[in-house]
Amino acid sequence: MNTVFFCGGEKSQSGYIYKSTDNGISWTKVFDGKTSLYNMLFVNDSTGYCCGEDLLLLQTIDGGNTWLSTGNEVNSDNSYYGNLHCLLGNENLLLTAGGTNYDVGIINWLHNNIVPTYWIGFKGLINEMRCGAYIGGGNYLLMGYGTVYKTTNGEDALPTEFDGDFFTSCHTLDSTLSYVCGYNGGIYKISKGGKNFEKIFDHNRSYKKRMNWNGICFKNANQGIVVGNNGNAMITENGNDFSFCELNTDVDLLSVSYNQNNSYFISTSNGKLIRVLL
Repeated sequence: MNTVFFCGGEKSQSGYIYKSTDNGISWTKVFDGKTSLYNMLFVNDSTGYCCGEDLLLLQTIDGGNTWLSTGNEVNSDNSYYGNLHCLLGNENLLLTAGGTNYDVGIINWLHNNIVPTYWIGFKGLINEMRCGAYIGGGNYLLMGYGTVYKTTNGEDALPTEFDGDFFTSCHTLDSTLSYVCGYNGGIYKISKGGKNFEKIFDHNRSYKKRMNWNGICFKNANQGIVVGNNGNAMITENGNDFSFCELNTDVDLLSVSYNQNNSYFISTSNGKLIRVLL
């Protein structure tokens, strides 16, 4: 597959989506807006979503050539809960999650690609949500500022026993295995249907230099990469042990994705995109 997308922007000023059909050699801007965009997810070949500031949710139904706002900017009680950072799910159930720092967390959902007039929203979440994992049986874990919630088929949001980090990014390989990274330097493995939430790497305890992770991505159960602030990146070849990967930059690395052509794409805080072959 040679088609890849990335989104971004500057907070409260700009938001954009770019598309490449030649594995990142050339790019075409397919959306230009006024609010920053944080995450993208395609649920099939034609339908995809992109979320960002002010509860913004964009939708495409033509494979990413055209993006339109779904028009949902407030919750069902006309309240405002902040930004959307996470998209998770499939055609039948799409979860969106976000919030505002330590003030409030939100989890919204839509069924069968039908966007409701108002977001329903879970109330009572005290911390912002940033990422999530599918753990099988219609069950999802939503993670963020020091907390992890479990939801089943978009109903209820129950706190779990897992905490202790600002979970920033998650990559789900399948319902039995996901990897998570945190801003406090931890890397975690989720297995056995979410029953195991194991810290496999604690960088800030192992090294004097403090690490803040922003993105994580695996191409299989063993090979993956985690990226963070100040140009820091680490790779693993066995899913447990990590070593430094020199990318010759000191800018913050914000996210990473894999396009099945042995290419990782890493977004940076200065608006650049780095392609890494591993």
